[in-house]
Amino acid sequence: IELPPPTHKTRRALAEVLPEFALLGNPLDYGNALWGQEEPLRRVFETALRDPVDAIVLVIDYPLPGAAYTADVDNAVDALAGAAAAAAVPAAVASILPESLPLHARQRMLARGVAPLQGLDEAVVALAGCVRLGERIRAGLPPFLAPVVPPPKDALPLSEWAAKELLADLGVAVPDGRLVAPNDAPEAAAALGFPVVAKLLSPDLPHKAAAGAVALGLRDEAEVAAAVAAFVGDHPRLAIEGVLLEQLVEGAVCELLVGARHDPAFGHVLVVGSGGSLVELFSDVCPLLLPTSDKEVEVALRRLRVWPRLRTGDVRAAVDCVSALARLVESSGERLAEFEVNPLLVLERGAVAVDALGRMRRAGAGPA
Repeated sequence: IELPPPTHKTRRALAEVLPEFALLGNPLDYGNALWGQEEPLRRVFETALRDPVDAIVLVIDYPLPGAAYTADVDNAVDALAGAAAAAAVPAAVASILPESLPLHARQRMLARGVAPLQGLDEAVVALAGCVRLGERIRAGLPPFLAPVVPPPKDALPLSEWAAKELLADLGVAVPDGRLVAPNDAPEAAAALGFPVVAKLLSPDLPHKAAAGAVALGLRDEAEVAAAVAAFVGDHPRLAIEGVLLEQLVEGAVCELLVGARHDPAFGHVLVVGSGGSLVELFSDVCPLLLPTSDKEVEVALRRLRVWPRLRTGDVRAAVDCVSALARLVESSGERLAEFEVNPLLVLERGAVAVDALGRMRRAGAGPA
């Protein structure tokens, strides 16, 4: 929220309708000389509204019940309502204390088209919400959030291979890879081209790195064979889906996390933040309500502490990847429980999702 000072022309005009001790700024303090005088106050407010503004707010508190100057406050509110209506500018009254805007006053304001805002801190939050609503409308987004859809109770884990197929369909870059049986891994790695990354895929092993089921920078068939043998030996009872081999992605300037979580109040919420193996330590995240826009995504990325590093890479590619995940969440509707990309490697040119997981109801299944 910005409080622009009056222009020089408006300051001169205000000086003509206000006593000399009034403070000609924004906020405008018109002093006690005009207290309770509706018509002079209306001229003051109309003069202030000659400058282009989005809203006008009168900060004033009503007295305790029975106090003599209730009518004076009513006159100030009426002056505000008349000036705002003439200028076609939204108007609000904000009390400093929430309890200083009684019911009869609120009803009176609403009848005049003035928004009663109880408490100055709460008023600022409410006005900021109006700003964000206006930004959504100008960006062509639905002004109101979609109805909250509960997550499916029968969602099943997505393998990394399946999760990346979804991402690739949305245009998100993923490493060139192969899903093969353990015995075929060395030959498949050679065909893919070294260096490679090897990962053991299992529905019972969502966090592969923590379980020691990821090997990075393997440079020949012997290293691949040794890594796969270690995977299988360390996890003898796992139901193994296969070994995922991918080309190693190097040269990242920043690692991001992009995830979709379900919130009981808002439904699916998109989260962007610092990614990588130390994500829990940094707690550098920013939430985004859906639907969102590229502009809102970039604003969220700029709020992260990792932004100074991120800005040296391909920010446009990072924004595109986050927006693609937002589209995935929106298109999946009731089927999606959660989805996460960690890390999303941001390069000098491009961005690559090198790990992904999620839980989703299989296609064709009915509501949970």
